[in-house]
Amino acid sequence: MVDRVPVKVRRLDVARFRVFQVGAAAASGLAVLARRAPWVPVWIVAGAAMTIAIALGLRSYRWLGRRDLSFDSDQIFVGEGGAVVRARDVRLWAAGEGEVRVHTNTGDTVWRFLAEDTSLDILRAKLARMCGRPRRLVPRGSPRARAAVGGLALAAGALFAAGVGASSPALGFSAVAVLSVLLGAFFHLSRKVVRPAP
Repeated sequence: MVDRVPVKVRRLDVARFRVFQVGAAAASGLAVLARRAPWVPVWIVAGAAMTIAIALGLRSYRWLGRRDLSFDSDQIFVGEGGAVVRARDVRLWAAGEGEVRVHTNTGDTVWRFLAEDTSLDILRAKLARMCGRPRRLVPRGSPRARAAVGGLALAAGALFAAGVGASSPALGFSAVAVLSVLLGAFFHLSRKVVRPAP
């Protein structure tokens, strides 16, 4: 067992994350219904659904902190006495700026390894030897699209401030609604996705 590579480790439980996505969408729908139907039970159900969705979202990600990855033939050991990732269990791996992601065959786990350039180069070389050529990890949206949406979000923030200053609840609430949509779009465009290797 050689070549210890220091990285920051995050582990995503895909099944829990999918449930979180469904729960968050359901909670949002219930929240809209609760605004239109001033019934206490609807508010309670909407609040409970949102709480459960947030809890599942938080539990889907595990932040394992700094660990030393070590390699032995076709296995990766995540820290001392930690999880073992075997080459035969890897469906694909992708390399991007500052990180490497490893997707398992079962599709239930995604490992994220974040590291400095030197450690990342060693990790990429080891994974290439064990699991073949990587795919690319790139932001979903182009820099121009992200900049445009970010600029619109700043404008919506200024509109919200103007609404507060003018004591106009309608303007303030409208700005918050637009801002939430734009921020969601910005994070969606900024999210890194796996693309085929060039």
